[in-house]
Amino acid sequence: MPDRRLLDRATALLGRRSQRLGALAAAILGGAAPAQEPTPEPARPAAVSDERHFARDRSFSIVLPSGWRQLVPDEARTLQQRFSAKFPPDLLTPRQAGLYPYGPIDAWLRGEVQGRCLTLQKADGEIPVSDEGLADARSPQIAAGWKREVEEARIVELGPDRHPAIECVTALDLGPDAPPIAALELLVPTGGNTLILSFRCWSADLAAALPAFRATTATLQFARPARGESKLSDRLVYPAVVGALVGLLLLVLRKRPSGPAPG
Repeated sequence: MPDRRLLDRATALLGRRSQRLGALAAAILGGAAPAQEPTPEPARPAAVSDERHFARDRSFSIVLPSGWRQLVPDEARTLQQRFSAKFPPDLLTPRQAGLYPYGPIDAWLRGEVQGRCLTLQKADGEIPVSDEGLADARSPQIAAGWKREVEEARIVELGPDRHPAIECVTALDLGPDAPPIAALELLVPTGGNTLILSFRCWSADLAAALPAFRATTATLQFARPARGESKLSDRLVYPAVVGALVGLLLLVLRKRPSGPAPG
């Protein structure tokens, strides 16, 4: 039979080992030793949330700024009834069905309008991402009561897929009763069409808004690549879209009473 003293000694050794393991576990879990400061996560742009949003037609996806989402028709009607003077009508009644704007919608429904938002347009045919396309994009648009100018235009690559596009910084003056609007505008050829994504803000807010807007555009992904090679119909895409938008603005400006600024 085993020596009783050897059994007692082995039991004591196992007990002490068990205590050491328990102390080590407690230290790892922060119970027996001071907790270490957690390693900070890599910084991410404050303007961007964690959730990827997909367009209704799945043509693109984007990680929106925190608190942003797309306006829905019932909310647009509510805003028209309660706060219509605070918004440009093209935000609440988009020219193309389903292309409602993105923004801090919950704040809008409380009557808090700070100017920043994203509007969408879609046109048949692709604008060429070339010097020719840049020339079209830079074309000024001026009419009675308003003025639209392109301050900068350049060719860029968007998102992790490096999708080619034309980026413009534009200024829109709607007259003396409305503060001027600025926008970071993206003209994106994709799958035979051109998407126009316009990140708007008050002109006075542009310098502060541009880094946040560009952090958001860096998350863009598109379902289909550009088809490439331009045709005459493609070269007319941008002027046609801008002309249609201009017509809409003139129409709503004539109908709209003077009041607070758009959002």
